[in-house]
Amino acid sequence: MAKKTKTEENPVWSQTKDALLKKFEAGENGLDHEEAKKRLAQYGVNEIATKKDRKGWMIFLEQLKNPLILVLIVASIIALFLGENADAIIILIIVTVNTVMGFFQEFKAEKIVRELRKLLPLEATVMRNGKKFTVDSRELVPGDRVFLKIGDIVPADVRLLNRDELTIDEASLTGESVPVEKNTDPLPATVTLPQDIKNMAFMGSHVMGGYADGVVVATAKETFFGKSARFLEEEETVSDFEVSMGSFSSFLLKIVIVMTVFIFVANTVLHHGLLESFLFALALAVGITPESLPIIITISLSKG
Repeated sequence: MAKKTKTEENPVWSQTKDALLKKFEAGENGLDHEEAKKRLAQYGVNEIATKKDRKGWMIFLEQLKNPLILVLIVASIIALFLGENADAIIILIIVTVNTVMGFFQEFKAEKIVRELRKLLPLEATVMRNGKKFTVDSRELVPGDRVFLKIGDIVPADVRLLNRDELTIDEASLTGESVPVEKNTDPLPATVTLPQDIKNMAFMGSHVMGGYADGVVVATAKETFFGKSARFLEEEETVSDFEVSMGSFSSFLLKIVIVMTVFIFVANTVLHHGLLESFLFALALAVGITPESLPIIITISLSKG
């Protein structure tokens, strides 16, 4: 296997202008149209691909998949059957509050992804074949020479080559409320955080002052913006805590069923009557169910 060169190992923000142009095979006159088409086929369209939006009711129903929540719903029905209306209402309130809190947490993430999509520009100014063109921003490819001016939304991750008093608002990406002054100086390869990378303009950020030109180094999901949006859309990895709580909920459900059946059989054997034994067993099932556990977990995790 060929040994990687120093240029290949270094990130784009640590490379000189000449090394960068050589890496992306981009001359001063930009790409030609044929090369741009080839790269578009290779890298894909410059847009943030998203999964189909989940409807609010779907997110709400997903909160009821927890085995413990199902146990509580069954317990509330049993409590109503036994005439314990107060217990049934309390259990249902706990289930409702827990479900609503979980719903708003997930719905907020869905809303953030939708808002992120609105930050993407529709057009970009590029140089191809030595001339400036206004193209659909989805057609940008790595190696394109892009021009930025005040009021523009940056259409891709751009390594700056020339700039004049360029300031960019990166609040959508870094949370910084103050526009960042940009430069073109190479940075150490150890720099990794976007707020520290002063020689790049990132997709979705806003040009607040000055103007600049640079080379597109990443598009679509490979941009910092795209990675952020993709992270928000990813299925949440199940933590050890969630696995443990799922196992505990399943274990608790088995205990409730086993104890209820055992008490029913025992009372029947002791000649307490089928109806009396059944009602006692149901009351026990409600009694041993930890109604407050789900809401305690949800509130604790939200606070954390």
